[in-house]
Order: sequence, then C-alpha cells, then structure tokens
Amino acid sequence: MRHLVTLVEDLREYKIGFKSISDGAIDTTFDPGTCECWACRSTSKRKNGRPPKMASGEPRIVQAQKLFADKSISIEDIYKTLRVSRSTLYHYVRMGKKTTDDS
Repeated sequence: MRHLVTLVEDLREYKIGFKSISDGAIDTTFDPGTCECWACRSTSKRKNGRPPKMASGEPRIVQAQKLFADKSISIEDIYKTLRVSRSTLYHYVRMGKKTTDDS
C-alpha cells in the first residue's frame, strides 16, 4: 500500500491521474482546482467560439436594419440588394435588436 501511495504521488508530480478500475475507491484524475472541463468553462467569463466577423455598428448591418424596418421593401429585394443570404440578413437584423435591448 505504501508503494501505491508513493507511485500515485510521483504520477501527480507529472500531472498524470490515477484511477483504480477494480474498486473505484482511488481516483486522482479530477482536480477541482485546475478543472478544464466544459462545466467549469461555461461558468467562467471566458467565451468559447469564434469571435464575430462584424460588429453591430457596421454600415452594412445598419443599412440592412433600415431596409428591413421599411415594410414597403420585400425581404428578397433586401438580401439581393445587399448581396447576402436570407439567413445573414436576419442575423444582421437580430444584431440590431440586441444593441437596442442592451441600452
């Protein structure tokens, strides 16, 4: 048993976890102080994912929002004029709603 404790301590120095599969009573693979799991990341202020290509104040986004607000222009005309897809147009419109809701 003493040899096992020494071995586990040596492994921990090299940041290697040890887990007993026969009884499950020994498990050094989880260290809550240095947890890098998704659950810990989601509670941190760090955001995962790719940063946005455009900010909400970009002229193209502002133009899309103004055209969308004018109900006399069809959606198809707007996205063809701006040369974006329909989904991108709706994304631009949603970006405008986020900034007005935040203030």
